[in-house]
Amino acid sequence: MADLMKEFIVKTVEDIKLLAPKPYWAVNENSSSIKASDLLPEEGIFKIHFVRTEELIKNSNFREVDMTSLFLPENIKSNNNQRIYRITQHWINKEYLDPPKIHFNAFEKKIEFEDGRHRVKTSYLLGYEVIPVAIHFEDVDAVGNLIKLSDSDVLKQGI
Repeated sequence: MADLMKEFIVKTVEDIKLLAPKPYWAVNENSSSIKASDLLPEEGIFKIHFVRTEELIKNSNFREVDMTSLFLPENIKSNNNQRIYRITQHWINKEYLDPPKIHFNAFEKKIEFEDGRHRVKTSYLLGYEVIPVAIHFEDVDAVGNLIKLSDSDVLKQGI
Protein backbone atom coordinates (compact mmCIF):
# COMPACT_ATOMS: atom_id res chain seq x y z
CA MET A 1 0.00 0.00 0.00
CA ALA A 2 2.87 2.40 0.76
CA ASP A 3 4.02 2.48 -2.88
CA LEU A 4 0.50 3.06 -4.16
CA MET A 5 -0.05 5.77 -1.58
CA LYS A 6 3.29 7.42 -2.41
CA GLU A 7 2.25 7.69 -6.08
CA PHE A 8 -1.23 8.90 -5.16
CA ILE A 9 -0.39 11.67 -2.70
CA VAL A 10 1.71 13.55 -5.26
CA LYS A 11 -1.41 14.05 -7.39
CA THR A 12 -3.00 17.48 -7.43
CA VAL A 13 -6.39 18.07 -5.86
CA GLU A 14 -7.76 18.55 -9.39
CA ASP A 15 -6.42 15.13 -10.42
CA ILE A 16 -8.03 13.50 -7.40
CA LYS A 17 -11.33 15.26 -8.11
CA LEU A 18 -11.29 13.75 -11.60
CA LEU A 19 -10.87 10.30 -10.06
CA ALA A 20 -13.45 10.89 -7.31
CA PRO A 21 -15.86 13.49 -8.71
CA LYS A 22 -18.33 12.90 -5.86
CA PRO A 23 -18.35 11.36 -2.42
CA TYR A 24 -20.36 8.24 -1.64
CA TRP A 25 -22.23 8.37 1.65
CA ALA A 26 -24.14 5.60 3.43
CA VAL A 27 -27.33 7.66 3.83
CA ASN A 28 -30.88 7.68 2.48
CA GLU A 29 -31.25 5.02 -0.23
CA ASN A 30 -27.69 3.86 0.54
CA SER A 31 -28.19 3.51 4.30
CA SER A 32 -27.95 -0.27 3.98
CA SER A 33 -24.19 0.38 3.63
CA ILE A 34 -23.89 1.88 7.14
CA LYS A 35 -21.03 0.25 9.04
CA ALA A 36 -21.47 1.80 12.52
CA SER A 37 -24.49 0.19 14.18
CA ASP A 38 -25.13 3.26 16.36
CA LEU A 39 -25.99 5.19 13.16
CA LEU A 40 -28.92 2.91 12.36
CA PRO A 41 -32.26 4.74 12.69
CA GLU A 42 -33.68 2.09 15.00
CA GLU A 43 -30.94 2.85 17.54
CA GLY A 44 -32.35 6.38 17.99
CA ILE A 45 -28.97 7.96 18.78
CA PHE A 46 -28.27 10.08 15.70
CA LYS A 47 -30.23 12.17 13.21
CA ILE A 48 -28.75 12.55 9.73
CA HIS A 49 -28.75 16.06 8.28
CA PHE A 50 -27.06 17.62 5.29
CA VAL A 51 -24.87 20.68 5.86
CA ARG A 52 -22.73 23.02 3.84
CA THR A 53 -19.19 21.79 4.24
CA GLU A 54 -17.66 25.25 4.53
CA GLU A 55 -20.14 26.24 7.23
CA LEU A 56 -19.35 23.06 9.16
CA ILE A 57 -15.61 23.80 8.91
CA LYS A 58 -16.02 27.34 10.25
CA ASN A 59 -17.99 26.17 13.29
CA SER A 60 -16.00 23.09 14.24
CA ASN A 61 -13.01 22.16 16.32
CA PHE A 62 -10.72 19.91 14.29
CA ARG A 63 -8.10 19.65 17.04
CA GLU A 64 -4.81 18.38 15.60
CA VAL A 65 -6.12 17.78 12.06
CA ASP A 66 -4.34 20.14 9.66
CA MET A 67 -7.00 21.65 7.40
CA THR A 68 -4.60 23.49 5.09
CA SER A 69 -3.75 20.68 2.67
CA LEU A 70 -5.11 17.31 1.70
CA PHE A 71 -1.87 15.39 2.20
CA LEU A 72 0.97 16.30 4.50
CA PRO A 73 4.25 15.88 2.58
CA GLU A 74 6.62 15.85 5.57
CA ASN A 75 5.71 12.29 6.54
CA ILE A 76 4.27 10.13 3.77
CA LYS A 77 3.24 7.40 6.21
CA SER A 78 1.46 9.80 8.59
CA ASN A 79 -1.91 8.87 10.01
CA ASN A 80 -3.44 11.82 8.13
CA ASN A 81 -2.12 10.67 4.75
CA GLN A 82 -3.21 7.08 5.31
CA ARG A 83 -6.74 8.16 6.28
CA ILE A 84 -7.13 10.57 3.36
CA TYR A 85 -5.79 7.94 0.97
CA ARG A 86 -8.28 5.31 2.23
CA ILE A 87 -11.21 7.76 2.04
CA THR A 88 -10.41 8.79 -1.53
CA GLN A 89 -9.89 5.16 -2.55
CA HIS A 90 -13.35 4.27 -1.22
CA TRP A 91 -14.90 7.09 -3.24
CA ILE A 92 -12.91 6.27 -6.36
CA ASN A 93 -14.26 2.71 -6.03
CA LYS A 94 -17.80 4.06 -5.41
CA GLU A 95 -17.89 2.57 -1.90
CA TYR A 96 -20.13 4.22 0.68
CA LEU A 97 -18.78 5.70 3.90
CA ASP A 98 -20.67 6.53 7.07
CA PRO A 99 -21.38 10.22 7.60
CA PRO A 100 -19.23 11.97 10.20
CA LYS A 101 -20.64 11.87 13.76
CA ILE A 102 -20.83 15.25 15.47
CA HIS A 103 -22.00 16.77 18.72
CA PHE A 104 -22.22 20.24 20.25
CA ASN A 105 -19.61 21.35 22.78
CA ALA A 106 -21.55 23.79 24.97
CA PHE A 107 -18.40 25.07 26.70
CA GLU A 108 -16.63 26.10 23.47
CA LYS A 109 -19.86 26.73 21.51
CA LYS A 110 -18.36 24.66 18.71
CA ILE A 111 -19.11 21.44 16.88
CA GLU A 112 -16.87 18.54 17.77
CA PHE A 113 -16.36 15.20 16.07
CA GLU A 114 -16.91 11.82 17.56
CA ASP A 115 -15.80 10.35 14.24
CA GLY A 116 -15.16 11.61 10.73
CA ARG A 117 -12.86 14.66 10.87
CA HIS A 118 -10.77 13.33 7.98
CA ARG A 119 -13.90 12.63 5.89
CA VAL A 120 -14.94 16.27 6.40
CA LYS A 121 -11.43 17.50 5.61
CA THR A 122 -11.31 15.44 2.44
CA SER A 123 -14.78 16.61 1.36
CA TYR A 124 -13.90 20.24 2.00
CA LEU A 125 -10.55 20.21 0.21
CA LEU A 126 -12.00 18.31 -2.76
CA GLY A 127 -14.71 20.96 -3.04
CA TYR A 128 -17.78 18.87 -2.13
CA GLU A 129 -20.17 21.63 -1.09
CA VAL A 130 -22.72 19.59 0.90
CA ILE A 131 -22.19 16.53 3.06
CA PRO A 132 -24.31 14.52 5.49
CA VAL A 133 -23.52 14.50 9.19
CA ALA A 134 -24.89 12.35 11.99
CA ILE A 135 -25.85 14.57 14.93
CA HIS A 136 -26.65 13.25 18.40
CA PHE A 137 -30.43 13.75 18.78
CA GLU A 138 -30.00 15.90 21.90
CA ASP A 139 -27.63 18.25 20.02
CA VAL A 140 -29.66 18.83 16.85
CA ASP A 141 -31.13 22.15 18.02
CA ALA A 142 -27.80 23.51 19.28
CA VAL A 143 -25.98 22.51 16.08
CA GLY A 144 -28.88 23.95 14.07
CA ASN A 145 -28.30 27.29 15.80
CA LEU A 146 -24.74 27.30 14.43
CA ILE A 147 -25.24 25.95 10.92
CA LYS A 148 -28.12 25.37 8.53
CA LEU A 149 -29.41 21.78 8.61
CA SER A 150 -31.40 20.07 5.88
CA ASP A 151 -33.05 16.67 5.66
CA SER A 152 -31.84 16.34 2.07
CA ASP A 153 -29.02 17.55 -0.11
CA VAL A 154 -31.16 20.43 -1.47
CA LEU A 155 -28.62 22.72 0.15
CA LYS A 156 -26.74 22.36 -3.16
CA GLN A 157 -29.48 24.41 -4.74
CA GLY A 158 -28.94 27.32 -2.35
CA ILE A 159 -31.98 26.74 -0.15
